[in-house]
Amino acid sequence: MLLVQTVPAWKTLREATEAEGALRVLFAPVSQAMVARAWRNWSKALKATELGPEEAVHDAMFAFQQSLLRDGVLDWEGIGDQDGEVLPFSTEVRDAVVAAPDFADLAAPYYVAPVALREMEKNGLALSRPGTSPETTAKAGAHPSEEPATASPAPEVTPAAGSAPTTSTTRKRKKVSSAGV
Repeated sequence: MLLVQTVPAWKTLREATEAEGALRVLFAPVSQAMVARAWRNWSKALKATELGPEEAVHDAMFAFQQSLLRDGVLDWEGIGDQDGEVLPFSTEVRDAVVAAPDFADLAAPYYVAPVALREMEKNGLALSRPGTSPETTAKAGAHPSEEPATASPAPEVTPAAGSAPTTSTTRKRKKVSSAGV
């Protein structure tokens, strides 16, 4: 059964400790429009940078992540400022919070990574050979820990004595003489 998130859902990104309270975030379901916006921001970041290819890709990944988080974070509990004061949710504060490395490190594995992996697989950049990912083998009824079936190697064929000719086997037409009719 395919489970699709259709309503916003709360996710605990950090459990409460003696020193700090829990960090919970209300995430919107990821929509196609959100992913399209994230790809546009990815593309803009790649075009705007004058850095080398590795740094450009890093900037583009950051833009993709920030776009999804800006669109996806709807509310939170347990986010405070430097003085320990609780920060109420607002779009201005949200933009600053999602840009903070600590928040991104907590939220990206839950919210951004599944989208990025799905997009990579859709574009032919899967982390495993086609049909061998745990999801694919599970859908096919195989246990994910089982090795995928592989084809047996083709047997070697050695020509036997008196084997068939390898040139054309079509026979030439015989000329029919008109006198023999």
